[in-house]
Amino acid sequence: MALNPKFTFPFVIKACIASLAIEKGKEVHGLAVKARFLRDMFVQNTLMEFYFMCRDVDGGRKVFDKIRC
Repeated sequence: MALNPKFTFPFVIKACIASLAIEKGKEVHGLAVKARFLRDMFVQNTLMEFYFMCRDVDGGRKVFDKIRC
């Protein structure tokens, strides 16, 4: 049974938040972009949470600005 990246990315990003692994979280963000999951609502929300929790308001705002309704 393969893991679905749509559900895996948010959990990995939340693990980065919990462990304060800022650089790893940015790396996971890049992987989400490469894998074309950046438009997924769950990935977007978790990325915003990551950046805001890491006090990177500009990063969180950039993710927010790319969200399309």
